[in-house]
Amino acid sequence: MPIIASHRPSQFDRFTSSGTYTKPGWAQTVIVECIGAGAGGGGGEGQAAGNARIAGGGGGGGGTARRVFDAADVGATETVTIGAAGALGAGGSSGDGANGSDGGNTTFGSLLTGYAGAGGVGGTGSSVAGGARDASGRSGGSSIYGTGAGGGGGGLNTGNTATAGAAGGTTGAYSTGGGGAGGAAGAAGTAGPDSSSAAGSGGGGGGASASTTGSAGGAGGAPGGGGGGGGGGTTTGGAGGAGGRGEVRVWSI
Repeated sequence: MPIIASHRPSQFDRFTSSGTYTKPGWAQTVIVECIGAGAGGGGGEGQAAGNARIAGGGGGGGGTARRVFDAADVGATETVTIGAAGALGAGGSSGDGANGSDGGNTTFGSLLTGYAGAGGVGGTGSSVAGGARDASGRSGGSSIYGTGAGGGGGGLNTGNTATAGAAGGTTGAYSTGGGGAGGAAGAAGTAGPDSSSAAGSGGGGGGASASTTGSAGGAGGAPGGGGGGGGGGTTTGGAGGAGGRGEVRVWSI
């Protein structure tokens, strides 16, 4: 029996800024992926030598949502809104670092939402909800299908020992780290890699400095990576890294 090949048309649309999706008249199936924007990393604490100087926490990566629609359930046009990257948290000047800002949600009409990451907590000499004081950074969380979170910055203990920032998380992995590299003591974190086929990785945390301003966290990769936390510093803490913007991908078949 002869094999008859089927040549159905297809169309791929990528939105890196807000716009309008127009459904082709021939479409039977529409696959939509929404990636929320990553959050900014928290700024590191700045204090005089002899005090603990706590690092800023990494920003959360944006959520990834995918759904397959019957084309009849999708409007002739749908408004696409791309979530804005979360702003970085400033380093503290003889005080606590500022929290990073949440990213923005990414939406495809009212049909699908990729939710934003939450901002990293600024370094503070007081305990914060969810965890005790800590001078060392933690690597950002990773995701098999989604985005990577930012790595925490490095801090200093009362003995003036500076620590390195931690790596951001990555996509396609279960283990933490693997994204932007954390900065050594006195060095900035590396930005998380962008991805056009998967999701952005988290930025690395900035290293602490025993003699000057803490180092900045790396920016989150696009789409959706979280920014790294800023390092603790002497007098002034390092700023966190900004998050990565959101994105929408649409396959019309």
